[in-house]
Amino acid sequence: YDGSHTWARYQTGVGWSGELRPSSSASTTHRSDYDIYSTVDGLLYGYGSITVNLPSTDSDGDLLPDFLDRSRSGSASLSGSATEYLIGEGTSIYNLSGSLSRSAGSRTGSYLVGSSGGAQSYGNFTIAGSSGTLTYDTQAKTIAIQVSTFDGSETVSGQTTYTILDQNRIRVNGFAAPSSAGDTRQVNTFELTRQGNRYVGRASVADGNIPTPWVDYNLYHIKVVDGNDSDGDGIPDLSDTSTATSPTITVQPLGGSHLGGAAISLSVTATGAPVPAYQWSKDGGQLTDSQRIAGSRASTLVISGARRADGGNYSVRVSNSAGAVDSTTATIRVRVPQICDPPVRGAGGDIVLRFGDRDGEALVSAQASLFALQWSTNLVDWQDLLTSPTASGGKLEVSDTGVAVTSRRFYRVLER
Repeated sequence: YDGSHTWARYQTGVGWSGELRPSSSASTTHRSDYDIYSTVDGLLYGYGSITVNLPSTDSDGDLLPDFLDRSRSGSASLSGSATEYLIGEGTSIYNLSGSLSRSAGSRTGSYLVGSSGGAQSYGNFTIAGSSGTLTYDTQAKTIAIQVSTFDGSETVSGQTTYTILDQNRIRVNGFAAPSSAGDTRQVNTFELTRQGNRYVGRASVADGNIPTPWVDYNLYHIKVVDGNDSDGDGIPDLSDTSTATSPTITVQPLGGSHLGGAAISLSVTATGAPVPAYQWSKDGGQLTDSQRIAGSRASTLVISGARRADGGNYSVRVSNSAGAVDSTTATIRVRVPQICDPPVRGAGGDIVLRFGDRDGEALVSAQASLFALQWSTNLVDWQDLLTSPTASGGKLEVSDTGVAVTSRRFYRVLER
């Protein structure tokens, strides 16, 4: 906690300002130097230092006293002493007592302090701090921090490395943290302790403020909430000591031919820790679940009611926090039974044949090579019809030329 400047009324026409800080890590004793000045002409009247004891109540056990926790109300009593020098009057020592109050969710509150000398001070106090994001790499053991002050006036960022001491503790190594104000803070090495999915700790930060009677650093309380738990063991990834291994595919998906209307099933078997995730693709585009597609992000992909358009090249990417691997390509072919329109004799005696997929899916000219058309006069001996079909109205059409009017022919369509 690095207290911001406080402004109070010392007596009529006189004010004082100072910055209140904890005297040591985890201490409830806070100290501040201050100046006494005229609010009329700005002249200095004197100076002093105060030491106050604040309550240590920490209802949620996150190492941050309630009176400094923005999520909680901050009503508390305080006591302490002040040593003060007034120009022309000398040095005096006073006992202090008072109270402070702050509403939950607010970083600003008010205080009232009385001294044994009869003076009374009152004003506002503000909790200073920052919030933002912490991004980490479990393989490289690196951390990147970017935060903004509560009032949004400044941003600070930095990168460093960390060490997992055990599943409940990590050590974050010291690092330089440049700010948008143009200066650089030095964050000293600190530890974070796990509490469920949050980590708490304290860090000292050299900020270059004007020297005070105690060491020139700010003591910050740090709280990190980590919702990542790749292996589902209840320990966030930040301090999980389980060995992560990149995925390995042990059984590749297999292609094949399928009859229209049937179900297509593609499966892959893979190992890895944490448990891998899956993403299936067709012809390079990622699939998503739909009315006919299930398991697009599972080890088994199922497509119901297969259509000719479902044919193509399928693959799956298997990934976890340690890496990713792509499967081999599985080529799927869907054959759909054909329905032939009754043959029609055209101009010049040609017989025109039209056929298409039984499920009504449209055929195009590029698919003509998939089919072989044959004719027979006795349903036993068959010959290929050499004319190439063309697309017309979603079906393929072909003409059998030079057929005598008195001839009888049977036709059939075979899909290669």
